[in-house]
Amino acid sequence: GLVRPEDVLSASATSAERAIAGALNYRIPYDRSPDGKKTYQVEFTAASGRDEHFRVGSISATPFEHRFQNGGVEHEYKIESNRWTFTMRNAVLWDSHDLAQPGAFGRHRDGGLLLRHRQSWTTSAQAGPSAIHWETALEPGATFAPAVGWEREFWQAELIARTKASWGGTETTPPPMYLNLQAAAGGGSVGTPAARLYRMGDTNRLFGLESGEFSGRSYLHGEIAYGVRVSHLLRGLFKTNGKPDPAAAPPLLQGLFVQTFGQAGRAGSNGRTLFSYGLALEMGGSDAAGGAGFRLGYAWSPQSRVAAGR
Repeated sequence: GLVRPEDVLSASATSAERAIAGALNYRIPYDRSPDGKKTYQVEFTAASGRDEHFRVGSISATPFEHRFQNGGVEHEYKIESNRWTFTMRNAVLWDSHDLAQPGAFGRHRDGGLLLRHRQSWTTSAQAGPSAIHWETALEPGATFAPAVGWEREFWQAELIARTKASWGGTETTPPPMYLNLQAAAGGGSVGTPAARLYRMGDTNRLFGLESGEFSGRSYLHGEIAYGVRVSHLLRGLFKTNGKPDPAAAPPLLQGLFVQTFGQAGRAGSNGRTLFSYGLALEMGGSDAAGGAGFRLGYAWSPQSRVAAGR
C-alpha cells in the first residue's frame, strides 16, 4: 500500500478489437474484530473506457460509440464463519456515459450520482472427503440514482442465486466433477439511461449472443453447467507406484476444468426466450460458488442475428 502495508493498490486494463478500458482501486482495511471474523474496509475506485461497437438492441440495431467514466468510494463489511460468509457493500459513485451514433440519434450524454447497495450470502457444507460438497450463494443488489446530474432519477435491482454440487473426491484428491445451477433476474425503472440497460451477451449472460444484441430494462437468466477436471480426464497419464493418480498431475491441470453449459434468458418484459450453448476451459471451478478464475471457449445461440458463435 501507499500509506500502510495492509493497504492494497490495484490497476487493471482490458483491450478488445474495438474497445479499451482501465480501472484503478485503492483498498484500505481499517478495522477487524479480535477473532478476525469481522472486517471493515473502504475502497476508492475509478474507471474509464471506450467501446466503438457498443450495442443496445432495444434502442437501435446499429452499434454506438460508448465512452464512460465512473469513480467513488465503497464501504465493505464482512462476517465469516466456518460454513458461511456475509458481505455487505455500500457505494457512492459518480457515473457518466456518452453514446454517439451517426444519423438521427446523434450524441447523447448523461451522468450523475449513484447510490449502490449489494449483499452476498455464501455457504459451504460437506460431511466428509468423499461426500457431496455443496456451495450456495445469494446476491441481492440495488442502485438508486437521484436527479443529481441525471436527466431523470431511476433505480435498478438485481438478484442472483447459485448452487454448486461437487463430488468424487477422496482424502488426497479434490472433487473431480461439479454441477452448477444459476438463476438471475433484474429490473429497472422507466428513466433508466440507455447505457445502463441490461444487455444480453454481456456479464455472463448468454455468451452466444453479441454483447447488447438484445437489451431491456429487465431480464431473466438461467444457466446449468457441468465441469470435469482435466487431471481426472487424463488420470491414466499420471501415476503413483504404477497406479493412475490424478493428484500426481501438475497443479495447473488440477485446477483446470472442461465445462459444458447451457443458458436461457430474456431481455425486457415482452422479449422472447433466448438460448445459448457452449464448451469451455475453466480455471478455478472448484472454488466457492461463482469463483471461476476465467472461462475460455466457444458459445453459440440460435437466436443471434449478428454472431455465428463466439
